[in-house]
Amino acid sequence: MASAPSSPTIRRLLAHQKALRTWSLVITFFGDSVVPRGGEVWLGTLTEVMNGLGIDDQAVRAAVSRLTKDGWLSRRRVGRHSYYRLLEDGRQDFSIATDRIYGAGPLPFDGTVTVLSGKEPGLGNPEHAFAATHLTKLGWGRLGQAVFCRFGTWDCPVPIRDRFARIVGETTRDDAMGLVGAYWDLADIAVAYRDFIAAFQQLRADLDDDARIVADPLEALMMRTLLIHGFRRIILRDPMLPGDLLPEDWPGEEARGLAATLYRAWARQADLWLEEHAYYSNGRLPQADADALRRFS
Repeated sequence: MASAPSSPTIRRLLAHQKALRTWSLVITFFGDSVVPRGGEVWLGTLTEVMNGLGIDDQAVRAAVSRLTKDGWLSRRRVGRHSYYRLLEDGRQDFSIATDRIYGAGPLPFDGTVTVLSGKEPGLGNPEHAFAATHLTKLGWGRLGQAVFCRFGTWDCPVPIRDRFARIVGETTRDDAMGLVGAYWDLADIAVAYRDFIAAFQQLRADLDDDARIVADPLEALMMRTLLIHGFRRIILRDPMLPGDLLPEDWPGEEARGLAATLYRAWARQADLWLEEHAYYSNGRLPQADADALRRFS
């Protein structure tokens, strides 16, 4: 069983997390800390980290059971120990998230727009429903029942390529701004970014004052996990429109800069805990791959 987190910083960060779901936090931990180190982790390691965040053993077991049933994780037993690995579909899904979370941010508007139009007409077409879910995650706007657009030149994603026609055209900035106002709802995302900034900006101030805010590697790992979890929940809703089509007071890049600064500040201590205390079926977790070392660079 887990007790309430002992760190006042962790308690305060948790207080800012809305509707925190254990299974989602587990996925964040896998994507941020486990996938770059081979993708497999011992349940005991996962439980120790989640316990530090106030999540008890039973809730962790329920979360990994659900993720296994839903096809996100696979489970392997070695003796009395259980080890979990993110499956390929989950790795591909998180690969998309990784590019958004740790990447460079929105590109500038170049005057081009890509339109996808469904080849199969009809309301309620299940292909259209699948396409809407998939394309929205990638930042496409839905103009009609089976018509989607995205600024820039983009390929049609592989899962729907045979079902949609692709057209690349040109548009003016004024027309593009009109499309943004009509088909992308940015207000709630802006509020979420501002809430994220409010939750973490004091920690940035502590860094600016050269305060030693993380004395314990496990606490650094938990703080990094909560940072990425909070940022990930917003960035996956953000359509990542070109920067010059966004409102002048758009807070997305301020939030990204804050996340980058804190991530880099906590990374070494967090990695130290993983190197010394985290296990998979062959022993201690290996070191992170080169891509992980370039995050937010």
